[in-house]
Amino acid sequence: MEKHFKNLTKTLFLIINLIFYRTSLGSPTGDKGLYILIISIILTGRLDYILLNLYPKKKYKYTLVGLLVFLKIGLSIYFREFHSFDIFGRLGLAREAGGVLPVIFKDFSPAYFLMIGSGLSLAYLINKYYWEETFNKERFYKDLGVFFAILILPGLFIKPLRGTEVYTSTFLSPLYTRVEARQDARSLEKTDIKKYFSLQETKANEYTGLAKDKNIIFIQCESLQNAVVNRTYNGEEVTPFLNSLIKKQGSIYFNNYFELLGFGNTSDAEFVSMTSVYPTLDGQAYSVYKDKKTYGLPKMAKKMGYETIAMHGNTGKFYNRQEIYKNFDFDRIYLGETYDQTDQVMMGLSDKSFFNQSFDKIKEVDNEGKKFFALMVTLTTHTPYNLPDNLREIPKEADDKTDFVYDYISCARYTDRAMEEFFHKLEKSGILDKTVVVIYGDHHAYTLNKEKDRESMERWLGREIDYDDMMNIPLVIHVPGFNKNITRHSVGSQLDLYPTILNLMGWNRSDIPTFGIDLLGWGKEIENNAVYPQTYLLKGSYINRDQVFEYSRDGVFENSRLIDRETRRPLPLDQAKKESDWAKICIDYSKNLMTNDNLIELVEKNKED
Repeated sequence: MEKHFKNLTKTLFLIINLIFYRTSLGSPTGDKGLYILIISIILTGRLDYILLNLYPKKKYKYTLVGLLVFLKIGLSIYFREFHSFDIFGRLGLAREAGGVLPVIFKDFSPAYFLMIGSGLSLAYLINKYYWEETFNKERFYKDLGVFFAILILPGLFIKPLRGTEVYTSTFLSPLYTRVEARQDARSLEKTDIKKYFSLQETKANEYTGLAKDKNIIFIQCESLQNAVVNRTYNGEEVTPFLNSLIKKQGSIYFNNYFELLGFGNTSDAEFVSMTSVYPTLDGQAYSVYKDKKTYGLPKMAKKMGYETIAMHGNTGKFYNRQEIYKNFDFDRIYLGETYDQTDQVMMGLSDKSFFNQSFDKIKEVDNEGKKFFALMVTLTTHTPYNLPDNLREIPKEADDKTDFVYDYISCARYTDRAMEEFFHKLEKSGILDKTVVVIYGDHHAYTLNKEKDRESMERWLGREIDYDDMMNIPLVIHVPGFNKNITRHSVGSQLDLYPTILNLMGWNRSDIPTFGIDLLGWGKEIENNAVYPQTYLLKGSYINRDQVFEYSRDGVFENSRLIDRETRRPLPLDQAKKESDWAKICIDYSKNLMTNDNLIELVEKNKED
């Protein structure tokens, strides 16, 4: 019976891990992917079994089984949302769990019930067939040694297991970070990126100084995808105000603009947009780089005599904004604690209430006769998009059998209306005539590994979608007094926003190191510009004018994917090697600068030169 008990226990652990990997990663692609999946399931199941037998008491075993099951469910949900198993990197946000619980329950797959059932079966087997033994210290140390050998060795020596983030990355990421940091440092020494980066030319163009002496307002819109712009649902425009703004004289619309995130999502979008520095995979940039010196837009605006304002309706504790905004040199910081929170929608303060209250704070600065830079971060379009029915303006299509697109576009319409009211107030008060308004999305509204959401989007758009669709966000810059209306198709990302604004304002940017470029420029710099993601697409991936390159999750270049953006047909991988290598170098150099706190030193060196 003991033999059967052991075999059943091992089988149930295999079933639990099969469900875990299947719900997280979806179906494996190719023989290599299948091989990695099978190895991962077997090794992880073996680890679980060893842990179960480390200590003989039944209470320990019951507790362990429960923890393992619910940890794997949590990791699976987390991976589908953030494309990483590094859940511990976001534990600092646990105090805000109430705001994300709806997301968790929304993504709860029926397969998880089978995982829970397998866990309950394990508990039954332990209760019925296991007889408690005395603690064997010798056996304990032996099993513990085997456990760590199985945990560490494959991750260190079998590259595919590391690259998938499937097996050991959650537990051993600090070790891998140190190993890879040394490798990155060695690779950087072999390139001329330091010279390239420090000697970047900044060229004037027809847009240089176009917004001289104007105020600046950044409106960072939660989960605003470019897909909703100039599109209809059930015969109605999803974003009628944004559409009309794009068509107005004075507006510049970038329709080939992309998110560039680390593990911070919204906060990383803020960080990158204001600094033109790459985010990090070591955690949220606001946390990892909290003590590092940057020369971002708030600091530059203050240098030019501007009052700097940060506004967000969520609590200041989330992403530690209450401290980070101070470090960014914001003069006036208005976070959730300073807003009247009466009008709550989903995760917190409604966008309409947020814009109304924020206008009063902006008007106060304007009344003082001060120029200002203001950052505004919205909230209502946050997943899971469960906007109350009384706030939905667009009726659901009769033949729409899914909820995702309808729920999302309902939230997008709500935020669009809120922005429209805010603009009317700016216009009526006379502030709009002297203010550059920048509107952009912080990040995607869906991930490609959430099959139902993806299918819902594909039905609405009428085509298959890929990472360039998922990561595509709008950027609209409205400049008062500008007598043209422009749509730019050139590729850019949040990394490029800061240098673009510097050029528009006519502020000297020759000594300011930025990894992005001025998106209003011309020539080869614009034509060759590319986006180098490192989160939802792994480091070494890129999106440029013509291609999407997805670096393989097994860490092997030859297993990667390169497609033509127009035809969606695969291209020879050798075309991607040079750009992929340069993507890694740029990200590594940015991390090296920030980790060693050398960015300001580079500013001073540029001034001397």
